[in-house]
Amino acid sequence: ARAGGIEARRAAADVRDVGRRATILDPAGARVSVWHGRQGDREDTDDTAVGDWVWNELSTPDTAQALAFYERVFGYTHTDMDMGEHGMYHVIQTSDGRSRGGVMQLPHPDAAPMWMPYVRVEDADEPRRRAAGAPQLHHALHERAHAESGAQGEQRRERRMVLAQAAHANARNGTGGPICTMP
Repeated sequence: ARAGGIEARRAAADVRDVGRRATILDPAGARVSVWHGRQGDREDTDDTAVGDWVWNELSTPDTAQALAFYERVFGYTHTDMDMGEHGMYHVIQTSDGRSRGGVMQLPHPDAAPMWMPYVRVEDADEPRRRAAGAPQLHHALHERAHAESGAQGEQRRERRMVLAQAAHANARNGTGGPICTMP
């Protein structure tokens, strides 16, 4: 990634005796972390257990640039799916043809590029009911983001606004998307 001029956010480092990780920003600024376990990774199967991560989706302002980056750095290929009025959806695949994620155009021009992980569940409505506090999260983050000032406050304000926008969008469209925290 460094050879491609990509910013390293966290240099490669050992995580105790468990493995090694690094964090980079892709060309659009989406954060991605890489991991190598000391005892190997789980077997790569097509049957994902309930509770496991099942899909990852990148929203980015430049899909061609993102696809070129992930193909060059990680060896992925991709196929395209025409989603009609929603534009093109690009499915990234491993060298053996296993679909592992998607890349799509950012739905809102002011949104930050980001990866959205998906967890396999038995019933998509149940986690949504458990996360019913998402609308309140939006309002609390929005108010706090506007109350901060100064240079450090600016960075925190940007992070919280992204979270507030995501919480608001999830509450508005009923997806009940993941709730996450950022430093």
